[in-house]
Amino acid sequence: KLPTVSEISERFNETKHTFFGQCFEGLLESLAADFLRQEYASCAGCGRLVRRKRIDKRKVSTIPGDFSLARPYFHCRDCGRGFHTLDEQLEIVQELHQLDIQEKIAKLAADLPYERAVHHFTSLTGIEVSSHFGHETLNAIGEEATMEVVIPDGEEISRRIKELSEGSLR
Repeated sequence: KLPTVSEISERFNETKHTFFGQCFEGLLESLAADFLRQEYASCAGCGRLVRRKRIDKRKVSTIPGDFSLARPYFHCRDCGRGFHTLDEQLEIVQELHQLDIQEKIAKLAADLPYERAVHHFTSLTGIEVSSHFGHETLNAIGEEATMEVVIPDGEEISRRIKELSEGSLR
């Protein structure tokens, strides 16, 4: 007997995160090959050329899938700054769940109680996150989105009013 379309869909949904994570990892290994083999890098703090200290491996979680990334780590003795040039180039955040996941959970957590937001997020994406993650993500956005950042200054408000009123009959 053939599986139903729903059964095939469910099986695909259960395995797609792993499959696309492996695709993502392979694509990055190809696109970022020079960064993965990098022996020297310039320190953004002082400009000194520093030698690779070690290779650090980490897990990265994105909407398409999870993958592992083994990337070079550099440490500048002059200014004490440690860095992964690949993380900077790819804008990989320190948290396991990357900005694409953080954005989606924040949107849900802004509209729903954290537990419901997490439940819906997990059922839609197959990615497990905690209600604590939803809460922390939304709080981090709130800390950055101060009134000074969100509300434009008086000059910008005046410019917008003028722009809106130019086409108006009022």
